[in-house]
Amino acid sequence: MPNRTPGRYVRLLATYLRPQRAMVALLGVVIAIHIGLQLANPQIIRAFIDAVVSGAGDVSHRLLVAGLTYLGL
Repeated sequence: MPNRTPGRYVRLLATYLRPQRAMVALLGVVIAIHIGLQLANPQIIRAFIDAVVSGAGDVSHRLLVAGLTYLGL
């Protein structure tokens, strides 16, 4: 029966990814940014809904800012 330890698979993966180090690092950064944006979008919507419910300030301006920020992200 072959040795199937996780360390062996990590070393094998590292062997093939080592030449692509920069691209793997860039991919990690892009994935982290994507996750961060997925977490930020509901917060933008929450802030808008809270402003509408409380009746604070110019709601149409807040809607425009929230909408553009949401689309931008």
